[in-house]
Amino acid sequence: MSIAESMSDTAVAMRATVSEQVDAGRSDQEIVAYFTARYGDWILLDPPAGGDTLLLWLIPLGVAAVAGVVVLTRRRPADEQGQLDDADRQRVTEAVAGMRATAEEEDRL
Repeated sequence: MSIAESMSDTAVAMRATVSEQVDAGRSDQEIVAYFTARYGDWILLDPPAGGDTLLLWLIPLGVAAVAGVVVLTRRRPADEQGQLDDADRQRVTEAVAGMRATAEEEDRL
């Protein structure tokens, strides 16, 4: 958010400083240089990718990379999808047999 949009105390003070510098006849580049010298490049609305601000540019890329790794490692290989091991197959068989027995009993009633 730019200092023009923000209502924080810091933004209000920065707007006052900008106004004073404009009244003093300083150019846009001089005003930007004043703020970056005082606060560093991170103060800019669109900081350059490098130096102290490099981390600001790398964090979203890092988060995206980690998310991609998580998604890829959580997926089972295609040959394992939908495959039951012997124990699961036995449980399904017993459950189906139990449901059929229950259905047959209900039909007799």
